[in-house]
Amino acid sequence: MSSEIKIINNIFTEEQRKKLIDDVQPLILDGIKVSNFYGYVGYQEGFNLYKITHNTLHLHSNFDWAFDIIFSKVNELGFNFRKKDVKSSWMNSTNGSQNKKNFKWHDHRRSGDYVVVYYMKMFPFFSNGTLFKKYGLVKAKQNSLLFFPSHLYHSTPSSPLRLERYSWSINLNTPKDFVNDI
Repeated sequence: MSSEIKIINNIFTEEQRKKLIDDVQPLILDGIKVSNFYGYVGYQEGFNLYKITHNTLHLHSNFDWAFDIIFSKVNELGFNFRKKDVKSSWMNSTNGSQNKKNFKWHDHRRSGDYVVVYYMKMFPFFSNGTLFKKYGLVKAKQNSLLFFPSHLYHSTPSSPLRLERYSWSINLNTPKDFVNDI
């Protein structure tokens, strides 16, 4: 794994993690419909079944407490992120079944400087984490997050099991008062 990618474990309590999954249910929609709303054809990672929120989750005040916890953990890396630094944020759910002909690497460089991916609910024992074009699979446990620069090409790995996987992505702009001395 690269030094560009940071893993932070044990983000929320078990009760908080489950609350996130419960609280997002009214906001999570059919992925194809959301992709079409934004002008995408299909879903860029090629999943056959997925659900997703709009990319404005950071505007829902009922998730402020969770953003505060994530920022406190990420800021231990030497940053000073606040909610105003969020450019976009969404939660999604997949069942691990990809349509290989639609598989595409992607980055987030047009959507911010850094990416946070939080793993709310994972497949047991299979492909947990994020697949990076340059580094391969970077494994992450349930209730952990990856923090990485937005220019890194990546994708969600598929799984041989059809179990629901929930993740939360946050695109961040570098805080205006950040001085890079790490």
